[in-house]
Parts: sequence; structure tokens; C-alpha cells
Amino acid sequence: MRIPQETEVVVIGGGAMGTSIAYHLAKEGVDTTLFEWRNLASGATGRCGGMVCQLYGRSLNMEKTRERLALTEENSRMLVELQEELGDFEYRRQGLLDVAVDEEEFELFKRLMKIHRECEDDGIELLDRKETLEVMPTLPKDIVGSRYRASDGNLDPFKLTHVLARAAKRYGAAIFPQTKVEQVMEREGRIEGVRTSRGRTKAKWVVNATNGWASLVTKEIDIAPVRELAMVTEKVPEFKGPALEIRSGDEFVFGTTQTASGGVLIGGPAPPPLNRRSYYYDERVTLSEAMKCAKWFTTMLPPLRNINIISLRI
Repeated sequence: MRIPQETEVVVIGGGAMGTSIAYHLAKEGVDTTLFEWRNLASGATGRCGGMVCQLYGRSLNMEKTRERLALTEENSRMLVELQEELGDFEYRRQGLLDVAVDEEEFELFKRLMKIHRECEDDGIELLDRKETLEVMPTLPKDIVGSRYRASDGNLDPFKLTHVLARAAKRYGAAIFPQTKVEQVMEREGRIEGVRTSRGRTKAKWVVNATNGWASLVTKEIDIAPVRELAMVTEKVPEFKGPALEIRSGDEFVFGTTQTASGGVLIGGPAPPPLNRRSYYYDERVTLSEAMKCAKWFTTMLPPLRNINIISLRI
């Protein structure tokens, strides 16, 4: 199938964001074409834990927290509607725990809770050790406490992306995987379209939805991918507990969630940053990274220490 010579909007990137943009534009009758240089959900979307949460972050800035809550609350509401309208992508609201592993971190949680309350966010709870272990008995007994939101949950990011892509096509959007956008064409400050690995397409608008890869298309954007390890385990019996998030200082360390199909998704610690930009685009997995991630998994979920890892991705 040839790419179109002309379209109204070009969307670059076939992840959850790009396919969502294509779907909503096409639904409104906008002539939309999406280009993805690999396959759908092959970037950040296909390497995440699928967590849907309003807990993420430790910012003590009230205005930023207020803005984040407004966005994430709307996101959760839209996901319910999209699943009812477009089909199942395993969105489940089984809760999420943000775990404090020491007293200093728990004191930070108390400060964060005051900010939440001042932002009129009454959906989040502060749990002590006993209450946390009642919610998730598989945690080690020496944890200090947690923040808990029962309305958070998880979904299958692959299914979400493909559900959105199919819906976008039904409304007339054209989607081209294995088609790399090599240049956004401009003349006198106005967008003219894109040059791809399969030819050129004229467009009035171009949306760069490539996340951490955005600077490879738009040089003015100073951003790079977060290089962390994602692991998927074999199917295991359902265990009691919500999704799980653990941090160490300002560094994200560990997140996990059990999918509706029974596997456990694990997000592991990033390696130390290197002063070399190309390093963040390196998708090779090292043994040391895998061992570090597995160590956190077995430490925080001891009953699951003997299950098998079946997939690794950076």
C-alpha cells in the first residue's frame, strides 16, 4: 500500500499517544495519516508496566500536583469510556501502593498527603505497616507504610494501542508501520509535510508523538528516552494486592503489576547515566541490569522469588 501524497495531519509515532491522537482526529472527520518507523507499541508504550496511576511523583509543589491530578483524573475517566466504546484492553482498577521502605520516606508521605488534601484529593490514603500488609500480604514485613489509591490500576499497553489503531482506521485514518519519518518539511516557517523512507506526504499539520525519540525528528526538542529495564514473568496464580511502586530517594527503583492474563510486569532500576547521548537509545540488555532488577523483585515480593522471567526489554 502506497503512502498518501497528501493528508491534513501527519502523526509521527505508533504508541499509545500517537494512536490515540489519530483516533480522536479521525473520529472528528480529520484526514489523518500515522507513520511508525518500527511496529505499533514498539517504543516506550511496549516497554512500560501499563500502570494507570495518580500517585506517581514526589513533588512538594502544590500547583504542579494540582495540575497533575487534573490530568490523571481525566485520563482515568477517559480510559473507562474508551474500554466500553472500543473494546477490552484489560484496564482494571485494582489499586496501587506507593511503598515507603524507611521512616524518612514515610515522613515525606505525610507531607505529600497534606498537599493532596489541600488540592481536594480525597481518593488517596496513608497506610501504616499493618494496613499496608493487609492490602498486600506478599510484601516483606519490615516495610514502613504506603500511600494507596484504590481507583488506580493497570492495563495492557499493547492491547490499548491496537484497539486505538483499529478504531482510528474505522474512522478513516491511514496507519503505516515500518515507515520512518526522516524529515519534517518546512518552508518559510510553515509546515509542508514529511519526507519518509517510502516517499513524501504533504500535510498542513505534523504531530510529533515519538516520546523520548522526539529530538530525532524535531531537533529543537531536548529530550532522550529513560533507559530502564522491563521484565515479564511466566503466568502465576493471582495474588492479593494492587500494583506496586517503590523508590529510593529521587531515583525510580522498582514497579510491578500483575496483568489480567497472569504474568507479572516488572520495571527495574535505570543504570547510572553516562555522558553520551547515544547510550540512552541503546536497547541492549546487560546481565547486571537484569540481576539488579531481579534482586529488587525477590526482595519486595519474596513469595514469588522462584518464578521464571520470560522476556526482557530496555
